[in-house]
Amino acid sequence: MTKLTAIITLFLFLISSKLEANLSTGIGYFDQEDFRVDNTINPLPFGTNIIPIISYRSERLVINGPMIRYNLAKGLFGAALHLNAYGYRYKAHELERRETSIHTGLSLRLAFLSFKYASDIYDKSNGNKFNFVIAHRFHFPPFTFIPRVGKEYLNEGISDYYFGVDKDEVGFFEEYQLDNTVNDIAGFTLIYSMSESQSLSYNYNYKKFDQVIFDSPTVRLKSFKSNALFWNFKI
Repeated sequence: MTKLTAIITLFLFLISSKLEANLSTGIGYFDQEDFRVDNTINPLPFGTNIIPIISYRSERLVINGPMIRYNLAKGLFGAALHLNAYGYRYKAHELERRETSIHTGLSLRLAFLSFKYASDIYDKSNGNKFNFVIAHRFHFPPFTFIPRVGKEYLNEGISDYYFGVDKDEVGFFEEYQLDNTVNDIAGFTLIYSMSESQSLSYNYNYKKFDQVIFDSPTVRLKSFKSNALFWNFKI
């Protein structure tokens, strides 16, 4: 928790003198296909489908609900620090409950190609992940369309925490250990600007699991979809 406290303190310091910049509020609805076997809890990171959203945007800093990003460089080449929630909540049979964690890291972008590194700082999986994504923003006023496709690399820590079965959890499930995994990811974001102060955005994501994850006795689907709908209103 020490690293998490330090990072939150840094971000609060960065925005403490400039809260008069673009502020907005709204609500988000999240839905995710449950790919697990006998899951007894909501799999979404916050355990609920509807959450209020408070957003802040300045030249460098972007806060959008549970996601925080600080831009180091913008333009053809971009770089940013980020902090966000990550995880697949799960509880079934003798398994210890898997929980949401907090990831922080660095993202780099060159034109359409982006690379993102993130590490668990909340002592859940103690792992890290990498994303390689190709994406582009198309403007068709009042719409903005952003398709994307890429790969997600999960190291042994994250893979085994969320999809493995330890020796002391054996019962309904057999023991299962994982190493590094690579998933296929794709999706798009569609934004509709209703007015200068209001907008609607729809976010769709698709993930196809590495065969090693699909072979886990806790997983019943080879791939899954997630959706999110946001309404934003500038304050």
